[in-house]
Amino acid sequence: MVDDPISGMRQKVALATGGFAILIVVLVALAFGGRPVWDALVSLSTGSSSGATAAASLSGIALAIGYILVTFDIQGVVDRRLFHAVTAVNEGIVDRLRSEVKRFLPDAQPTARDLMGLFYEFANRDDGSWPMLRGIAFDRWTPYHSAMNCFVVACSGLVLSVTSIWYRGVFDIYNGVPLLFTLSAALLSVYLSQRVLRPKLLTGVAEPEIVKMTRDLSTEFEKLATARFGVRKSNP
Repeated sequence: MVDDPISGMRQKVALATGGFAILIVVLVALAFGGRPVWDALVSLSTGSSSGATAAASLSGIALAIGYILVTFDIQGVVDRRLFHAVTAVNEGIVDRLRSEVKRFLPDAQPTARDLMGLFYEFANRDDGSWPMLRGIAFDRWTPYHSAMNCFVVACSGLVLSVTSIWYRGVFDIYNGVPLLFTLSAALLSVYLSQRVLRPKLLTGVAEPEIVKMTRDLSTEFEKLATARFGVRKSNP
């Protein structure tokens, strides 16, 4: 078991992506190889030693793809370039904290960087329930990042499936099915990440931490905010 929630999230994303990549690798091989590859895949069901070796090789390749994508933060790159969910969540945190600070420091002008720094000062604590809340937040991010990587894998498979038509000089069921599947998988990844998972991120990822900061630890929150962003105005 991985204790660090960031490492744990990355491991889960890599495994989920790798599992999906196994199918895409097989389909791409089918698209380029045609009937001979199909016959080889059928022979895997016989349980032969060559079939076991091929299955192990495919699993190793797929898992390597998953870990490479995670290592180079491809899921983060895709989100920053195309979908901006992380930015939207951070903006939501900033807006909530700014309104809370304005409640007792109406003249304060904290920057987004200042407010995110204050948020992480609380969220990164190792005492009380903070580790549990942090773990929940990373668990909520895991399926979204997995969907981002699956989108990359599906798009790569789609490009290769199209390339196989030129390579083999024919469009048939052996490259038609991979092409249709990878296109559908790419579209489904976008739908799930943006229409199903993203709304939950926007409304729930940091909500427990913000409530704990501004309600349960309101005195400490106000003290830190006052020290950093301004002096509380005295009542007239």
